[in-house]
Amino acid sequence: MTELVQRKGEMSVVMGFLVVVFALAAWRGMDKAPVIAIICGVLAAGTAVLGVLLARGEPTVMRITPFEITWGTKDAVKTQIVRDPASRLRFRRNARIGSPWVLIAVNGAGLVQLQGFHPQAVGKACTDHGWEFETPQPFTW
Repeated sequence: MTELVQRKGEMSVVMGFLVVVFALAAWRGMDKAPVIAIICGVLAAGTAVLGVLLARGEPTVMRITPFEITWGTKDAVKTQIVRDPASRLRFRRNARIGSPWVLIAVNGAGLVQLQGFHPQAVGKACTDHGWEFETPQPFTW
């Protein structure tokens, strides 16, 4: 079994950058645009709070075995892809659900979000456990 843990460092960097940008906009706008400055200050504070809450949350874990791929917390499985004889996998972009990449079973047996996971590491782990992909992958491993 391969267990991959969600990376949260990149998200923290993005949230920190947004806080700095909003805070600078609020500071620069205090003299000439006080309403915009207040809005940017609220956005900076809200982004900081959201960043702390997301960073402190429990990371998701993806477990890959020859028989199934599960995604969830350490204690609870939220989604899974169960292997059957016709199971083949595919990476797909899906911005609609907030994740740039998802791993799906071609036969419709499941979908796993890859937000916070390296697609190369997921693809390599799946291949190492005998999973097959429908098409050549957009990643090199």
